[in-house]
Amino acid sequence: MKKQFVSLVCIVLIGFSYINAQTIQIPDSIKQKVLLTVDTASITADEFAWFYNKYNSYLDSSLIVSIEESMQLFIDYKMKIIDAERQKLDTTDKFKDEFYSYLKSTAKSYLYNDTLEHLAKVQAYERLQTDYNISHIFIRSNVYSNPKDTLAAYKKALSLKKELEAGADFGKYAQLYSDDTFTKEYGGNLGYITSMILPLPYEHAVYASKKGSIIGPIRTEQGYYITKINDIRPTKGQVKASLIVIYHDSKHADSVRKAKLIADTVYNRLLAGESFDTLSNIYNLNQRLYSSKGDIGWLDNSMRYDPPLKEALFAMQQIGDITKPLYFDYGVVIAQLTGKSELADIKSYVKTINKLFKKDETRKNVVKEAFYAEYKKTAPYKQQSQTIANFISLVDNSILLGKWTKPSFTENKTLFTIGKESYTYEDFSQYLFENQKSKHISDKEVLVRMRLQEYVNNMLEQHAVQHLHLRNQEFARIMQEYHDGMIIYELMNNEVFQKANKDSAAVYQWYIAHPQDYLQTEGIRVSYFMCKDAKIAKKVVSLIQKPQSSFTDQSIVTTINKKSMDNVLLDSAVFYRGQDSFVDSLEWKTGSYHILENNKVMRITKHIPVQPMPFETCKNAVISDYQSYLEDVWVQSLRKKYSYSLNQSYFSLILAKNSQ
Repeated sequence: MKKQFVSLVCIVLIGFSYINAQTIQIPDSIKQKVLLTVDTASITADEFAWFYNKYNSYLDSSLIVSIEESMQLFIDYKMKIIDAERQKLDTTDKFKDEFYSYLKSTAKSYLYNDTLEHLAKVQAYERLQTDYNISHIFIRSNVYSNPKDTLAAYKKALSLKKELEAGADFGKYAQLYSDDTFTKEYGGNLGYITSMILPLPYEHAVYASKKGSIIGPIRTEQGYYITKINDIRPTKGQVKASLIVIYHDSKHADSVRKAKLIADTVYNRLLAGESFDTLSNIYNLNQRLYSSKGDIGWLDNSMRYDPPLKEALFAMQQIGDITKPLYFDYGVVIAQLTGKSELADIKSYVKTINKLFKKDETRKNVVKEAFYAEYKKTAPYKQQSQTIANFISLVDNSILLGKWTKPSFTENKTLFTIGKESYTYEDFSQYLFENQKSKHISDKEVLVRMRLQEYVNNMLEQHAVQHLHLRNQEFARIMQEYHDGMIIYELMNNEVFQKANKDSAAVYQWYIAHPQDYLQTEGIRVSYFMCKDAKIAKKVVSLIQKPQSSFTDQSIVTTINKKSMDNVLLDSAVFYRGQDSFVDSLEWKTGSYHILENNKVMRITKHIPVQPMPFETCKNAVISDYQSYLEDVWVQSLRKKYSYSLNQSYFSLILAKNSQ
């Protein structure tokens, strides 16, 4: 049974780390020497040590196998692997899909440095301590646009920066050249911003700059930014406020004028001492503001409110202060300060930061982007820019409708390479065919280049996973374990498990041929009398002491319960030797009784002798034993099929090393 247990451990528990293991020591001089040859496979002493240490770690101390036994199991293990590989059990689609799935999931912890995301989140909080007042000029250029268009946009941004550094007026240039329609009328000024507002590459550039500097061009997915750092200040902390908002239609002067008159009235009534809550209930038509009496809760500079509104709130000093009417495109706002404090600690921001890193396109893949950038260098990655442009010319606008079909390529050109692997027209066109439409992209070239970048990233990851075993010995060993475990299981399933499960006649014959292996131990059947009180228990005992033929269990209950049905309740149980230590300590004599706690009386009613178990009762045990038999026969056939040679001098050194 010990051998069978170890065998199952080898199959099922592959891939798990071990603790508190009984380990074997190998002399340094022979660790990489060939200790064992099985068929044509050469196995080092170090590999045997791994096997011994790994699998003995799963066993109870009473089951730990000796080094000599372990060597024999190891030989069997290697023969099974060789036989499975000869049968090509690791070449089926099912095997390859399952193995690659495990390979990919396991590789992630080796490929991706999750510490980077943690550090980025901590950095996001730390940057909240500082506000930057910035102005920018935005030159639109999608990151997936034609390289010529991208270069033209970059040159334009660079030219503007040089002119600004030479003294040109930043505000006027923003009004003339910026593609940011929201800020250009304000001379490009965004006011004071802080962490978690800008795209991450833009934020990095800002926080690395000094007051008064002009930086850029800063590349983002949508285009280039030229940015001026107007001012840098410590955070204003966080404030709690309530708002009254008088909405208007900015396109109609009468609506704007009416809102201004109402706002002035509200402001004067507040100055006169009327309650902010009362006026909020009257003038806040927005349902959320009305329900909360204008309360917008706590906010800091990272929250996306209008910069002038945030500045007005930060400027108030005393709880209860109110602002003058503030004018915006959507209406007029009057605010009251209801709370003021320093920024909360990082724990209070965890949910907000996690949400941002989950949704924001520039932040959610920070770990993967770092991996892609690094792996492109180490693989290395090389793209064929002109070939990519040629491929894009073969794609028509039907792709924007999801109706593009793959053309027949006269030449299957290489688009890019990763290491020694080439990725061609045919490879990428299949991915593109399966991923055509995009709701937010109306430019064919932008769509194709975006899909190409996705495909490149997928292939970088795939290449890294498939070659990781060459760069990381620990990962290589884990993958080898999983591979070997899978093919051994498939082999055992074919040679042992399925044979036993399908050949029910052979299993039953095994049961008939080995009756002494499936004996039920000696047992007793007992009756329990649960008595209402000690007085009732005595009455039960007095009846039990009479001949059993006179008073059966049921007649005792009937007699005792004549006056009350709850005087005594009857139950029964069967015990076998070794099942219950208390019952084992009793004299197993039919008719004897024992008074237990809580007015409970136990009566031994039947002695059950040792006897063969019914087949259905022990069927699982029979199948298991028959499988062990089939495995022994099979392993012996492997021993005849494959030769092996053990270097006895090296093995003696190992035994001597571990006998000290």
